[in-house]
Amino acid sequence: MDVKGRRVLVTGSSGHVGSVLIAALRDAGAQVLGTDHHHMVADIFADLTSSESTRRAARMVVERLGGLDGLVHCAALTGQGGGMRKGWVAPFAEQSVEAFEYSLRVQAVSSFVLLQELAPALKESGHGSVVLLGSIYGMVAPFMPLYEGLNMEPPLGYSATKGAIDQLVRHFAALLAPEVRVNCVTPGGLLRGQPEEFIRRYERQVPLGRMGTEQDLVGPTLFLLSESSGYITGHNLVCDGGFTIW
Repeated sequence: MDVKGRRVLVTGSSGHVGSVLIAALRDAGAQVLGTDHHHMVADIFADLTSSESTRRAARMVVERLGGLDGLVHCAALTGQGGGMRKGWVAPFAEQSVEAFEYSLRVQAVSSFVLLQELAPALKESGHGSVVLLGSIYGMVAPFMPLYEGLNMEPPLGYSATKGAIDQLVRHFAALLAPEVRVNCVTPGGLLRGQPEEFIRRYERQVPLGRMGTEQDLVGPTLFLLSESSGYITGHNLVCDGGFTIW
């Protein structure tokens, strides 16, 4: 899984997943730039809800790296955090259209904009690879008994966004082949301070007996960016401890 010298853009650099992946890629010898809407932690600022800001950031990355070999697009509203956006983590009747649309723009619409802008550089690379971050809730419905009595109803906008990512991977893979490979890493539930009862319920449903962590996504992501996966495209690599096999 050699990524040494690879020029990689990682979106969502301040997030749980993005920050871990940036550190791992740099440790592996990749040249990495991260974009984020938090100025203090971003190599390059990007408001992914704005097409203009997204395109400008993409061009800056290519210019500063002198090209691009990989994109890891993991910026997203999380299923429970969502930047504390009103109408996101709420009962269905209180979830807002604005939060729903915002989620789609942050990850799904921005995927379209980023790849439209970055496709030429990725094709020129000779081994361009794109990894989008999915979720099991883009594949299957939430298991609602996990949430009973815990005030943790999952946002529909999250499932809609991740479902869009699941299909966009296949479309992008067909569209950009053979020069660029496009795949998805799909985690299950990640351990992030959820109530103990939720963790207990969740772990009972997982064959491997625990919730995931960001570190569980490092190996799959580096694999998909490297030539070790050179004959894989349009694939959804599910990293959920077996949650979805039932």
